[in-house]
Amino acid sequence: MKNTDKFKTIQKMAGITAFAAVIGFLIAACDLGSLGISNTEPVSYYTVTYNGNGNNSGTVPADSGNYESGSSVTVLGNTGSLAREGYIFIGWNTAGSGSGTNYAPGDSFTITGNTVLYARWNVVLPGNGGNVEPVSYYTVTYNGNGNNSGTAPADSGNYESGSSVTVLGNTGGLGRDGYVFIGWNTADSGAGTNYAPGDSFTITEKITLYAQWDVILSEGVYIFYPRIQATKGGLPQEEYLDRIEVTGNYTKIYLNNNVNGGRGRTAGNWGSYLARNSVILKDIVSNNEYNVNDSSYPSSQGNIAYVNGYTVLVFENVRQGTMFSLTNSYGGGAPSVFANVNLTGSNVKAPVNKPALPDGITTFTPEIKIKLNGVDIADTYSSGSCALYQVAVSDNGRYMNITLGVSSAFEYQNWTPSGSWILASSEANSYNVKLVDLDNPWAVYEPMTVSLLASGTSERFVITFENVKAARFSLTSYYGGNTFAFWEVNIGD
Repeated sequence: MKNTDKFKTIQKMAGITAFAAVIGFLIAACDLGSLGISNTEPVSYYTVTYNGNGNNSGTVPADSGNYESGSSVTVLGNTGSLAREGYIFIGWNTAGSGSGTNYAPGDSFTITGNTVLYARWNVVLPGNGGNVEPVSYYTVTYNGNGNNSGTAPADSGNYESGSSVTVLGNTGGLGRDGYVFIGWNTADSGAGTNYAPGDSFTITEKITLYAQWDVILSEGVYIFYPRIQATKGGLPQEEYLDRIEVTGNYTKIYLNNNVNGGRGRTAGNWGSYLARNSVILKDIVSNNEYNVNDSSYPSSQGNIAYVNGYTVLVFENVRQGTMFSLTNSYGGGAPSVFANVNLTGSNVKAPVNKPALPDGITTFTPEIKIKLNGVDIADTYSSGSCALYQVAVSDNGRYMNITLGVSSAFEYQNWTPSGSWILASSEANSYNVKLVDLDNPWAVYEPMTVSLLASGTSERFVITFENVKAARFSLTSYYGGNTFAFWEVNIGD
């Protein structure tokens, strides 16, 4: 190889080595950040545009800013002298209709997207020298008023005086132990104006709406005396509301089908109604509605039972207040209703807390004769009689056995266990006859059983009651619109 060729080869190798060294230096000396490369999220930038919204002179202000998302923007004034004939400029709004957020010149807001601000105009009042009446704006605040859970709804509106405001619902799940939310009121005491969610009102000042609460039904028995009769189209019906029992999650409504001669609906009738979801329990104040529970009661109907002359409707998880209605709309036309039932009314009675009766036997000599609608009919009614013979209390006051005697085939047919004056219907344990405490007339007892005894030439039968605490009582059968009764039976001193 010539010396010149060797020299050229050495030059090439030196050039390659130098290039490699430069690349190595750059790699060692530089990082991605110095080259303008970043792995962060891209930054968004937005603009603010102004719209004259019907102006016929002047120009809208121009905002040349390019604002980073989340930054603060200062609202411009009417720098271009916008004008509209018959109107006066009063500010800006995010909607052309004025239904958005209002801004005055100099206000600021946080930008999160391209924003258009529309001029707001108010009519110049005639005869006022071209001046405009000042416009007032008001807010609506919600107050939980004793809540211990949830949050009050927030209304961000800034309402012009005279405009309509829609009342919000309990969107924050306000709760209060032992109470149920029933709406809003302008006074915390409830002495102001009531509003339900969705109602509207005209605002003329700043207003606070306070949550209103009603007591949840506490466990216990609510007995109605006199009983409440159902109506349909304003006319009385055969059903009577006797009592309400609240136990745990269940509210049981007892309809007495046999008061004052009313035969009422059977469990089969009510089963047909319930199967069609036509029976509704409604809280009158909060408008909450409840359907009958499908499986909470151990009976053939599942959600209905027929016990001792009562039709029992069972509702689950009822969070109602103290006023309600029970409506059956089956069959069309006007519904059958127990309306405006007040659980705190004067007709709601608590059973008197009496001790158990002492065990023993009281025999009546002579026997106590029966009365028809208050008149003694012994030995004159259809040539026969029925009389009360004996009352026996046993098992530490648990059972009361009342023995009646009949002296004719007619009386035997009607008063014995299968007789129509005893048995209310063909369904088991369904009786016309009831025992009423004369000292506590809202305490009514239903028979457990009726059994037949034979004694000499007359027939006797025994009606058994449980946990009776009445030493003075009447025993009455409601049948055919009449009352057949043994009045003022006294087994005490």
